[in-house]
Amino acid sequence: MDVNKKVVNGIPSAYYFKYKLGRTGVYGTLKRSDPSIDDIYNALKRAELYRFFLSKDAIARLRDVRKKCNALLNVTHLFKDPYSNRERTIIKELKANLDRRIDAVATHFLGVHKEQALENYENRLEFEAFYDKANLNGKAVGRTLDNEYRYERANSRHLGKDTVKNWLDSGSQLTLNTWMDTVRQWAGEDGDSSLAGLAQEGVQYLDEQGRQAYKLHFAGGMARDSNGDLFHSGNLVSSSSGAGWGIYMVDFYGNFYVGSHRINRFHHSSFFSGAAVMAGGEIAINSGKVVGVTNKTGHYKARPEELNAALTRLMLQHAVDLRNVAVSDPFNAPDKWFKAMDAIQANGILRNLPAAQEIAKPARVPV
Repeated sequence: MDVNKKVVNGIPSAYYFKYKLGRTGVYGTLKRSDPSIDDIYNALKRAELYRFFLSKDAIARLRDVRKKCNALLNVTHLFKDPYSNRERTIIKELKANLDRRIDAVATHFLGVHKEQALENYENRLEFEAFYDKANLNGKAVGRTLDNEYRYERANSRHLGKDTVKNWLDSGSQLTLNTWMDTVRQWAGEDGDSSLAGLAQEGVQYLDEQGRQAYKLHFAGGMARDSNGDLFHSGNLVSSSSGAGWGIYMVDFYGNFYVGSHRINRFHHSSFFSGAAVMAGGEIAINSGKVVGVTNKTGHYKARPEELNAALTRLMLQHAVDLRNVAVSDPFNAPDKWFKAMDAIQANGILRNLPAAQEIAKPARVPV
């Protein structure tokens, strides 16, 4: 068999793929047909002609093959892997060749623009740093978005740091958006030749109008939502403190905004589009009553100063009774809880409070 005729641009023909695996059914092969391998074979069959082409249709067909490869490589078995090391190696090599070919095809007709995109991002980051400094304007409290998340703010889709890092490390010379639309591996990618089946992702960034739906309104020390109903965090969740907790941000006027944390979709950066804020963390509210507060925000790396500012605003500006509110600072006093009034006495520096003053984490706010 002439291998060169069976492999085009690194992608084997459907038959040659099965031949390498020893699953063609010809004399001397012992392995029976397998549904996952047949899926790859059939996808390769559909993509066979497109191995020669430089088009979006070719990208879609090759992505379909890659999806079937991933489906097989993700198969695990409690007692025995149904595929041999040799089979897995062949399929991993196929996937690597598909990655390279998809990127090469996309680059051919969409161009090399990564360097310019990075320069644009750097310029935007420089402007935003100036804007943040103006917002802080020497204030004693307040945080800017941590450097770790700078590209989330700078890219137009607000894609998370892991996705951006994958792009930066990929070696592709496509812009981030082009890479996302054509090359990047999506969990739900399919073989739709129009690429319309690709999902979108990115952290939601709110504008002034969108932010109002998350704003708390206090009356008599009780928190209410934008509809005037008593606010209840029972259906909210934070990845750190769990169910019953929401994530919050405080603007420089002392207003609180609360929502549910969704990884890679809604973060602390969402409320103010990554701009500087007075404070942020997590909050638990039971039918209008604040019962728990933390300063856990990885995006802003809140300090004791911000925790103290949030508590002080709740008490003095919003008349919240803090006597039954539990407070935690995962950064400086992990896994420890204290009364809010003790936390204020310590200026938010919970590590300075004696162990005798520790209390239990508040009970979960019911749904």
